[in-house]
Amino acid sequence: KNASSPAAIVPVALVRAGETVTITGTFADEASRKLAIQGLQGALGAGLKVADQTGIAAGSAGLSTEAATALGGAFVLVPDLSVQFDGKTVTLTGTAPSGQAVAAAEKAVSIAYPGAGVRSELTAAGSAPMDCSTLSDQVQAVAGKGQITFGNKKSDLTGSGTQAVHAAARLLTACPTAEVVVYGYTDGLGTPEGNKKVSQQRADTVKKMLRGLGVANLITAKGRSGANLIADNSTTEGQAANRRAEISIR
Repeated sequence: KNASSPAAIVPVALVRAGETVTITGTFADEASRKLAIQGLQGALGAGLKVADQTGIAAGSAGLSTEAATALGGAFVLVPDLSVQFDGKTVTLTGTAPSGQAVAAAEKAVSIAYPGAGVRSELTAAGSAPMDCSTLSDQVQAVAGKGQITFGNKKSDLTGSGTQAVHAAARLLTACPTAEVVVYGYTDGLGTPEGNKKVSQQRADTVKKMLRGLGVANLITAKGRSGANLIADNSTTEGQAANRRAEISIR
């Protein structure tokens, strides 16, 4: 009797239709699949749901939790977004509500696939200016759900964290009268004094970067120590996710 053939490795692809984001492709194991799906759903929020049609195949690259979180932001911004990855190039198609949303979505996808080429076929709906009434949701999609991350006990942004701040800056510069709050967080490990200090430094780092990117909005930076953990703090990956900053609109 012949041994069964191993499952084929299929790159992950995502498509949004209405309020559903369908994800297909393969992951190397069930644990990585579960974490990625949880990260994607967390970034999408309560208004969108994930239709998981993925499988397991040894050797698959799948999608990291960090990448899934970044992609979730792009799907919030673009209501008909399609993300297809062939192993080398990520192709984006869809229509965003504004040019700023296009730029922010492209930045979010580049965070998810840092080593890949990005081919964007996104378009902006007409020539309408940025809708500042939806700014809060758009900023949260790219920089308010754990996308801005830091090194352990440091206030230095990770590469993906830096790109998330850039994505938020593209949106904020179009709505200069909006009041911005940057919250800094730690994983809560260590002393209360140390956590308070580092969380404030993280918030200050993001504020400084936003200023350097031309954001003229009123910005308040607040350190919140280890409050509001967003991931399992008993794991290394969870601790890394909790070392973050979030940008919010008042």
